[in-house]
Amino acid sequence: MQDHCNAFSVFFAASAAATLGNFSDALHFVSQIQLLEMQVLKVQILLLMNRGDLATEEARRIAAQNDDSFLSKLATSLVDTVQGNPQEAYLSLGDVEALCQQQHTPQAATSSVLLNGKAVASIQKREWAEALEDALKAYQQTPQDGDTLVNLICCCRNLKKNQDADFYTERLASVAPSHPMVMKMRELHAVFANFNAGAASSPPPAAAAGRPVAQSIL
Repeated sequence: MQDHCNAFSVFFAASAAATLGNFSDALHFVSQIQLLEMQVLKVQILLLMNRGDLATEEARRIAAQNDDSFLSKLATSLVDTVQGNPQEAYLSLGDVEALCQQQHTPQAATSSVLLNGKAVASIQKREWAEALEDALKAYQQTPQDGDTLVNLICCCRNLKKNQDADFYTERLASVAPSHPMVMKMRELHAVFANFNAGAASSPPPAAAAGRPVAQSIL
């Protein structure tokens, strides 16, 4: 029981460090305990560090040791998604879903992580309707998850469902005000506001006052 609690504490510490961008600390934590869950978390951390090469190597090591594990296939799908192999990622996630059903864990087969993974793979394939279907299922489970909302915004915009996209955009700004997408939208709004304010206060062009703007050189 103590070992289980210790592993959970280390996993939580590594996840928290990665979320805060302290990747060196996160990698230090995951290296303390040799568990499959820690190895998969390491893959995610390496991907956050933009070290797809190291993440690929780690995913291969996991697959060599635990090829039939759904966590192994999840790690492979994460790498494939980030590396731009959406078809392979989608197939791996399908394997994860099937394994969860076989192991009598249907709740894992319909988890928001798995559903968002399938949605992202479909987005990369530009299969917007399929992506929206999975993203909506994820939203039913985690309506305040930032990644779920971003996937919904992306799908709705590309499907011309602009009212729905606006709704999810407002919700994202409400539940995750520090999300990178929200911060970027605020920057863009500020730029346009400053531009419009400058245009409104600028004097009319010379031509409007009856003066030639430029003389012909002929």
